[in-house]
Amino acid sequence: MEASSISVAAAQGARPAGFPAPWSPEEDATLLRRYNEGVTVEALQEELGRSRGAVRTRLRRLGVELPLPDFIVRARSLYPNSFKPWTDEERSRLREMYMAREKLKVISDTLGRAVTAIAKELEKENL
Repeated sequence: MEASSISVAAAQGARPAGFPAPWSPEEDATLLRRYNEGVTVEALQEELGRSRGAVRTRLRRLGVELPLPDFIVRARSLYPNSFKPWTDEERSRLREMYMAREKLKVISDTLGRAVTAIAKELEKENL
């Protein structure tokens, strides 16, 4: 590419549209201080001009353990392993139970996962 075809913005290190600037140390300090004051993630996103996901991700990277969203708490009250990654042991048990022709509800109860999660994992496993 010829030097003359590079845009002025690119040459000056500007970020493309839709890509926010990196978090500054001042923003990190503000984020942590305000979060510790009890300000919600939603209010922080407005205050800092960042997306909800950006605020949550930055808080986690700064070592803040965020509470689980309500929908995950509700799901885990019924199925303790909801929204957790599958382990190799669980996949092995799933295959064993499926090959033994156990009903999906029995597999669901045994593995602590919703029937829909069982069905999706079976599909991924090509069973």
